[in-house]
Order: sequence, then structure tokens, then C-alpha cells
Amino acid sequence: AKSLLAKSGYVSYRLETKHLQYYVDRSPEPVFLVLVDTTARRGYWLSIDRWAKDRTDWRKRKSTTLSIPVENVIGD
Repeated sequence: AKSLLAKSGYVSYRLETKHLQYYVDRSPEPVFLVLVDTTARRGYWLSIDRWAKDRTDWRKRKSTTLSIPVENVIGD
């Protein structure tokens, strides 16, 4: 079982830029990142498309850390 650590109201996930770029530039459908805390039985979601529209600096990096607000929760 893996517990996600929420810091300052966010759960973070590191993603390689090449994957993020594929999702944003080539996927015809909306893409969502969902992280699941199996201990708490709760999931957190983030719209990759919306996230990328608000930022431009991620394309210059090898990887990017995505911060998911804990309000974006999927639970029992």
C-alpha cells in the first residue's frame, strides 16, 4: 500500500516532458492524470490540458512536477 503525501494542499507527481508533450500536442482526447492513495482509498485528478495552457516553461525542462490540488478528489 502506498500513501500519497500532500504538501501545502497539493499532491505532486513528476512527469517526463516528452510524455507531457505527447499528451498535450498529439492526444485528440482530453487527458487526465489520476493519482491514487491506496491507504486512504482516495484519488486525485488533474486535467493535463488545462494545466499546460496556464504554463509555458515546462517545455524547456527534462521533467516537470505536476501539483494536484487536494480538492480534486475522487473518493468512496
